[in-house]
Amino acid sequence: MHSRWFSEEFDFCYDSKSDAADRKKGINPMREEYIANIAKKRQQQGVSPLNEAGLATSQETFELCLVQATNRIDQLVCRIDEVLFYIWDPIGVSGSNLPRDEYSRYTEQAFELALAHSSHTPLANYLTEFVTEHIGMPENKANDAKVAELIYSIVHDVEYVPDMTVVVVE
Repeated sequence: MHSRWFSEEFDFCYDSKSDAADRKKGINPMREEYIANIAKKRQQQGVSPLNEAGLATSQETFELCLVQATNRIDQLVCRIDEVLFYIWDPIGVSGSNLPRDEYSRYTEQAFELALAHSSHTPLANYLTEFVTEHIGMPENKANDAKVAELIYSIVHDVEYVPDMTVVVVE
C-alpha cells in the first residue's frame, strides 16, 4: 500500500551514482514538473512535502497506510463474520433471536486461511471439519465450499458471482 500510494518516497532507489551524489548535497535530481506534481499530490493527501533532496522527512505516510490497512482488515473481518452468520450458519441461528456473535470466534481463522492460501479449498476443509468435529452437525461440503469461495473472493478482492441458475415453473 505504501509503495503504491507514495511511490515517490522510493525514487531514490533508482538513482544513478550522480543522482545519489546530488541528493547527498540536498539537490533533488528529478524534473521540476515531476517535483511540482508530487508536491501537489502530497498536499492533497494531507502529508508533508518531500525535502529539497526529494526524501520523506517523517513517518506520516507509513502511519497513514497503517491506519488504512487496519481499517481494511476490520472491514474484511466484519464481512466474513456476516457471511458466516447469514450464509454459512450450520446450526441455523441467523433467523432466530439468538446472539448475533454465534460464529464471530471463527472469523479470524477464516480470514487467515483465505489470506494465506492460493485457493478457497483449505478454508472449505476447515469449515467442514469445524461443523462435523466441533459443532457435531452432518457435513455439507458443497455449502462449505460455496461459503469458502465467497470469503476467499472477499479477501482477495476477486469478482465472485455464484451460480444463479434460474428455474422456470409453469
